[in-house]
Amino acid sequence: MPVPTAEEAASFRHDMVEVLKQLNRTEEEEPEIGGIEFTELLAHLRRGPCPRLSSSELDLRLATLMANRMAVVEDRPIPSWGRGRILGRRYGLTAEGKTYLLSQLQRVGRIL
Repeated sequence: MPVPTAEEAASFRHDMVEVLKQLNRTEEEEPEIGGIEFTELLAHLRRGPCPRLSSSELDLRLATLMANRMAVVEDRPIPSWGRGRILGRRYGLTAEGKTYLLSQLQRVGRIL
């Protein structure tokens, strides 16, 4: 496996921080839902900070975050009256993910 360039590594880290930001927003805006579905997450990221992010790239970012206990998956279906449907698999932020996100935002001097 080839070693990623510094630019590729920085891009990967940027995308992961953006995923964590969106997971945090979802947690704050809709705490009763317990996460965001993959397709919704991808759409939010593509409309904003990661317009060229592919679904396979997002899958890899989420797998990395989950492997590092920064994100968690919830498979229990839950009704969403606001969306008018049953929500399936959702991704959420863990305490470790929030701690990492805050450290990254402080490091670059930005706030959510």
